[in-house]
Amino acid sequence: MTECGRQPTMMIVENDPVRRARLLDLVQGQAAWVADLCDLAARTPGGPVVILAGRSCAGAPRSVVRRLCRNGGVAFICVGWELESGPIALDGIYSVKDDEDGSALAALIERCRTALERPEDRSPAQPGRVTSVVSPKGGSGKTSVAINVAIALAQRSSGPVALVDCDLAYGDVAINLGLNPAYNVYDAAQCAADGGLHQDQLARFLVRHQSSGLLVLTAPTEPAYASTISADNLVTVIEMLRETCEHVVLDTSSTLNDVSVALARTVDDAIVVTGLDVSNVKNAKLGLQTMALLGVPRERLHLVVNRSDADVRLDCTAAEAALGRTPVVQIPQQMDIPVSLVTGEPVVTSEPKSSAALSFAALAVWLSADPPGSGDSTD
Repeated sequence: MTECGRQPTMMIVENDPVRRARLLDLVQGQAAWVADLCDLAARTPGGPVVILAGRSCAGAPRSVVRRLCRNGGVAFICVGWELESGPIALDGIYSVKDDEDGSALAALIERCRTALERPEDRSPAQPGRVTSVVSPKGGSGKTSVAINVAIALAQRSSGPVALVDCDLAYGDVAINLGLNPAYNVYDAAQCAADGGLHQDQLARFLVRHQSSGLLVLTAPTEPAYASTISADNLVTVIEMLRETCEHVVLDTSSTLNDVSVALARTVDDAIVVTGLDVSNVKNAKLGLQTMALLGVPRERLHLVVNRSDADVRLDCTAAEAALGRTPVVQIPQQMDIPVSLVTGEPVVTSEPKSSAALSFAALAVWLSADPPGSGDSTD
């Protein structure tokens, strides 16, 4: 976050001395300059900063611009040229015509300065609640539950809601929401490891799901990156999100490792997802026992039965008896759910009046109580 009243630095990047002199004249000489964009990238300017990239920067690699904007608090203005389009949308990038009197550029500079100077107070009155969605067995619908309940929370919350894909090797949140983000949790964890992660920068690593407003921090694009993310750095990222978000939902891995153990001890609530087939119930029981052994209090563990009406010769009553607890909510089987994960629009937004969507909405209401489920005797 930028500090109140902090004046943004002005940087000009232009190799041609005539064009550079003109840009300096337009900002009344109140700017530093470098001749090459790569030189500026190597210096990694901190925010807030307004970068005027002249025509000599045309054709610059998107990777260089991405590295500059990754720091947060940056407005990158292409003067007289446009950044080559690509599959990744970059925030904080502007293009303006190089008109004779410079009025369009002056107006854009002023708008960027104002935006960078204005402090954003997004912090809630109290730290947000962190809820993990867990399942010891793949195929239970854990990711679908995490996505839909996160969006349901975003729809009813006054503050920001974030979803973090903590299945670091094989997370599917990005593809299920139709997202192609520039950054992911690897970038955030690396900045945390370097001691340089701040709120303005973390906000840039998030991507917004357009139809719901949900903020998403996706998993790495390659499984190999998973081993480079330490539990401590991931927890640091999540705790920073807690400072600015009303709710943080974690889609966790089914693998038991140091990361999953650290997350279990960090969250306020854990939603344990199970189906009604025998193997799912057996593994849910093992998962509940494991989390208890890790010191997670019973009152922070909550059961959700997914595909509750599936014909698998086991009903909710039998599952409750085996698991020793009553589910917070039962989510019916619905063909719209797997279809929605292909279209990028989860069932809570694509079919808001369906029985499954209403179940997710009920779970969001339950989690929003203080404490969750207060006044509810289901757990």
